[in-house]
Order: sequence, then structure tokens, then C-alpha cells
Amino acid sequence: MRRGVTHFVALGREEFDSAKALITCVELLHVTFSRFKFTSHLEARTEPEGQIELASSSRLSPSIKEGLFTITYDLGVQGFQGDILIIDVGARIEALYSVPKDKSFGDAQMKAFARSNGMLNVWPYWREYVQTATQRAGLAPLTLPLFRVLQKQKKAK
Repeated sequence: MRRGVTHFVALGREEFDSAKALITCVELLHVTFSRFKFTSHLEARTEPEGQIELASSSRLSPSIKEGLFTITYDLGVQGFQGDILIIDVGARIEALYSVPKDKSFGDAQMKAFARSNGMLNVWPYWREYVQTATQRAGLAPLTLPLFRVLQKQKKAK
């Protein structure tokens, strides 16, 4: 049931080093949910106990302003049986970090941090939301896989 869920990011050495500048100096202040979505269409199932294929999506938007670094994540997971949408879960999650006011970072650094360390910080919240939302809807709890940061493999010449 986990197939299709994007739960890792592969960073090259340069991208990881870029993110490391933020990793070493920011402090996570809090994580908040500003939007929730849960829809089930179980009556549309073609098989009562058939396999549901999962697909996930994510979008992030990092910004630094006055010593605060905010990353907004729009995350979603959908379950399909064939072409029929069975469940649709989504949330907007915002991570707020403090950053030293004397530091400045470029867009590439902020995006590399958001894709890796930032996602590691919010993923447990997202994972818990999906699991409890599916369970509260009377479904078997859907446990998303752990989020992983991997080293990008060098292409063979």
C-alpha cells in the first residue's frame, strides 16, 4: 500500500553543503497546520477489499524575514482503485525557524534545506495526521513510510 508515496529526497554533495549552512544555525520554533482536507469515496470502490494504489504530492515555499525562516508545505496523498479516487488527504503545514539576523541565505540554500532537513522536521506531523485521519474515518490506519534523505548517485561516465 506504500507504493507511489514520495518519502525521500536525493541530494548531491553540493546541494547538501548548501543546506548545511542553514542546518547548523536555525532553530525550529514550531510547526502548525493551517489547512486540512480529508475526503473518502469508499462507496465508489470496485472491489470491497481491493488494493488501493497511493500517489503523493508536495509543494514547498521557503522565505526569510526579520530573523524568521518559514517553510510552507502543501502535502497530499491520494488512494486510487483503478482510475477511481477512493481517499484524498491533504494539509498545509508551516514550519517556523529562528535564524541569526546577521546571516543571509540564497534561494538555492533555502530550497535545499526545505527539501531535506525541513521535510524531516514536518514529516512526522504529516505522517501522524494521515494515520489518525484515516483511522477516525473508520478505515484501516494508513501509516506513511519514514522520510529519508539520500545521497544522489553519481552518473556513470
